Amino acid sequence: MFKKLISLIGFGEASSNDDTTNQQVDINELVKQIRAKETREDIPQGKQIYSISYDQYAISLDREFTGCYRISIFLGSHKVYGVSISKEELTDEELGTIFQQVFSFLGDNPSVKTLPKSDLFKAHFFGNP
Repeated sequence: MFKKLISLIGFGEASSNDDTTNQQVDINELVKQIRAKETREDIPQGKQIYSISYDQYAISLDREFTGCYRISIFLGSHKVYGVSISKEELTDEELGTIFQQVFSFLGDNPSVKTLPKSDLFKAHFFGNP
C-alpha cells in the first residue's frame, strides 16, 4: 500500500505484484448509462450523475457550475485526482475517449508526472490520502 501511495505522487513505481487487478470497463455501455440517466432525470449541477468503482478507486461524474462535465477520482474518501472537461456538450465518442484515457491512466501506475491531458480535458492532482 505504501508503495502505491508513493507512486501516486511520482516518486516511485507501484509494485506490479500488488493485490489489485485492473478490471475491464465497457466504455460504450458506460456512456449509454450516463446518457440514459441524464435523459431520465433532471440532475442539478454539482450533483453526481454517475459513479463507478475501478481498481481501488471510486470515480464520480458530475457537471460543474459551467455546465461542463467533471470527473472526480477518490482513493477511499480522499479525492486524489480530478478531471476538468473543457467542452459543455460532448459526443458519445468524446466522452468515451475521455473515460478510456482516465482508466488507462489509473491502470498504469498513476503519478503526477503522467497526468493525462488533451484538447478536451485536463487532469489535476489533489494530494495524497
